[in-house]
Amino acid sequence: MPENRKLAAILAADVVGFSRLAGADEDRTLARLRALRSDLIDPTIAVHHGRVVKRTGDGILVEFRSVVDAVRCAIEVQNGMVERNAGLPAERRIEFRLGIHLGDVVEESDGDLMGDGVNVAARLEGIAKPGAICLSEDAYRQVRARLDLAVNDLGETQLKNIVHPVRVYSLQVGVPSQPSGQAAAQRSRRGLVVAAALGTALLVIGGAVVYLRPFARAPSAEAPLAQQTGPTTAAAVPSPPSQPARPEVKPEPPAPSQASPSPPAATAAPSPTPAPSPATPSATPPVETPAAAPPSADEAAWRAAVAANTVAGFNQYLQASPAGAHLEEAQLQIADQILASPTRSKAYDGRWLTRVTCASLGRAQSYSMELSGEVKDGAYHARVGTVGEAGSLVIDGKIVSDGSAALLAKGSVGSTATSGGTAVGTPYLYHVIAQFEPSRGTGKRIEVRPCNLTFVKQ
Repeated sequence: MPENRKLAAILAADVVGFSRLAGADEDRTLARLRALRSDLIDPTIAVHHGRVVKRTGDGILVEFRSVVDAVRCAIEVQNGMVERNAGLPAERRIEFRLGIHLGDVVEESDGDLMGDGVNVAARLEGIAKPGAICLSEDAYRQVRARLDLAVNDLGETQLKNIVHPVRVYSLQVGVPSQPSGQAAAQRSRRGLVVAAALGTALLVIGGAVVYLRPFARAPSAEAPLAQQTGPTTAAAVPSPPSQPARPEVKPEPPAPSQASPSPPAATAAPSPTPAPSPATPSATPPVETPAAAPPSADEAAWRAAVAANTVAGFNQYLQASPAGAHLEEAQLQIADQILASPTRSKAYDGRWLTRVTCASLGRAQSYSMELSGEVKDGAYHARVGTVGEAGSLVIDGKIVSDGSAALLAKGSVGSTATSGGTAVGTPYLYHVIAQFEPSRGTGKRIEVRPCNLTFVKQ
């Protein structure tokens, strides 16, 4: 079979520190990763006309028709992760590294891609910082005029097992772009040329001493392009208001009789150590270190819950801050503690009908499904369909004496319409916290997608 070679934009992505996350809590990490794929990553890839070539555990390789589509997809995914990680402690955040390259690839008969284009994209992903996107020079050239983000030129970089160095650019998601250094240099060079020409003309006229000083400030108008990151840019530019203010200031050396306005010749002879003008302190006011702000009510409630480290403590946080920054973390802590508790209650034993209702999210349509379940010795189990087949769902968990319950749902996608484009048969997993009464109960899905559960005893 002849080779099928083509030019393609390749995106490689990987979870930062996946082994550490999985080692700390494998079930929760896999559940969150699957939810991210079904609710964010796969729908975003589909919107930008990407094709998933392969998944490698926590990584993914995607082919795009153009670099523009690949970069837009990458930026949306990274922005989505910023929103989803808000309020989570650093050790529980899922962060991606992304690499994008435009290069020659070989497409196999099964759709897999091989070649230097794939290898470079994978190596770019490997050197990207958490939350960042690294582009090769070939890819960057296609989008540099369209980017609205800050870009770091990392220069020629020797990538692992790549023969020739590759110039790499890193996109900082969430940081607005600045004027390019090349444009600033060109403007600076043009300014110097104009200043030199004007200066030469003025020398011919004979007024060089008088007119060269104003033109000496010309580079300062461009200098802020290279100095914008420093706090002293404004102080580096002479302050014109200080010049006319001098006639009204009493010089220290002369006697009080000289305080009256003096002729211009007198102002041109300042003392060897000039006194600071009144404008100088206002231009650079002393920086006062603000006092540490007290924690917000939400943060104070969260600290109290963490200190208590009990189901009751985290429930108190949810009641005090129903829209708090640590909402998901508190719910997961409750679920973990209930599932780890050795106690169970037989008060809820019997057969139960469970209904799951999920609201729409993005391209994913809303849906509902019913499961037949049973509680025995406080252990909850419900199922619909054959385990592992498309559309199936199994829910297991535990109910304790006060009716609090933690459940773990494992299913397989049954429809691309309700999954937002995720392939049928793709597995997913999520947690539920619930509250049971003798004959009924309610629960909520924790991760990503809003879903409500109702339980009715048969």
